[in-house]
Amino acid sequence: MMNSLLKEMKDSRSNSTVAYTWLVSKENELLSDGKENAFFLEGKDDIKYYIIAFKNSNIKFDYFHLEGKQNVINASKYIKKQYKGKIKTKFFIDKDFDNLETKDNLYVTPCYSIENLYVSDQCFREILSCEYGLNEYIEEDQENFQMLLNLYKERKKEFLDCIEDFMFWFYLHSSNKESDLSKFQGKLFSSKSPLIKFSLHRIEKKYDFNVLKELTGNPLDYTQKDIDKFNKIISKDEREKFYRGKEMIEFLKEFLKTSIEEINKKNSQIFNYKRKVTFQVSNNILSSLAQYSEIPESLKEFLKN
Repeated sequence: MMNSLLKEMKDSRSNSTVAYTWLVSKENELLSDGKENAFFLEGKDDIKYYIIAFKNSNIKFDYFHLEGKQNVINASKYIKKQYKGKIKTKFFIDKDFDNLETKDNLYVTPCYSIENLYVSDQCFREILSCEYGLNEYIEEDQENFQMLLNLYKERKKEFLDCIEDFMFWFYLHSSNKESDLSKFQGKLFSSKSPLIKFSLHRIEKKYDFNVLKELTGNPLDYTQKDIDKFNKIISKDEREKFYRGKEMIEFLKEFLKTSIEEINKKNSQIFNYKRKVTFQVSNNILSSLAQYSEIPESLKEFLKN
């Protein structure tokens, strides 16, 4: 355990140094290109979300990803202390289950992660309009538009109810360094033994805590105090924002795939007429749907300042 901790501390210092070295070595080049800002992100996919907000702010920038939240936090402190150059630096992380807030040059999402900013009802309305080609203000489209929107809201609520135990289990293990959180990835709608059964009419929970114990391999004991703490962190009306974003985006993908298949059918049992929707739901959803995602006011203000 001690060796692991020492390695983690060493890696953190190393990543901070790498970020600092990149900034110093690229300073003149960035400035000559008119880029006065350097943004540091958690992972390589984060830019797929942030790029629109960055461009909308009319800021000229370049970015660097550090592969990990703690690496970004450490780099923000190290660069603030060591860097004396002309480039303005900003750092971006997901909130996760932590009680962190945006402060100084460190931006913290107002929800669990950037993925949560793709699943609001308003985002889905825009997807219906642009990708499904449905106009809620044209009479022939209104029925299908409203039906899809209602189905989305209903299934999302059922989904949030169904993953409550899964989210508690993930929360319980997220603070334990011995737990392998990669085992949670892709399990909800897995083609083999899915934890959630999905249809446009209903979402069903197909697991219990015994299944979750088998999934993790090293189940942790928990008490009512742990459950109460979890419920305090995430209230019922905030689950969409503070349940883990990767599961929320999986729900969105599943709904899009299933509803597109249904509306493209010649004789749909749900929709009043066939409509050709060509949008392809891929694993690259952070890019393909970025233009519909929410840009929080807190992010706009952070970039403005």
